Amino acid sequence: MFFKNHLFSLALKFLWIGLVLGLVYVVVKLVYRASKRNVYVCNFVSFCYWLAFGMSFAWLSVWGYSGRFCWFGLLFMALGMILVKISVDFFFTKFAGLLYNKFKKLTKGGRNGRLQTKKEV
Repeated sequence: MFFKNHLFSLALKFLWIGLVLGLVYVVVKLVYRASKRNVYVCNFVSFCYWLAFGMSFAWLSVWGYSGRFCWFGLLFMALGMILVKISVDFFFTKFAGLLYNKFKKLTKGGRNGRLQTKKEV
């Protein structure tokens, strides 16, 4: 096999960190939308997110891979983030679109988009 037992467990830890950071990125996107594209808030949140990404990668590399650059760790962290992007983010996007369409249909009422003439009494 490609990995030894210790490296396989380390790769799984990197994958878990990638999954967690992928879920955090969904929250970061919500903060972006809620802040109405305020540049300072978006930059601060982005800085904190990427700082957490780098620090968790560095900590796990030092702790598990003897302080050397762990290429497969970076690969597995990216894989975890991509898996979250594909599954969770796609689900929330479709779910939000479905809710938006249902809400629009309910608020639109009986109007069909045509010009309404006044009915004489």
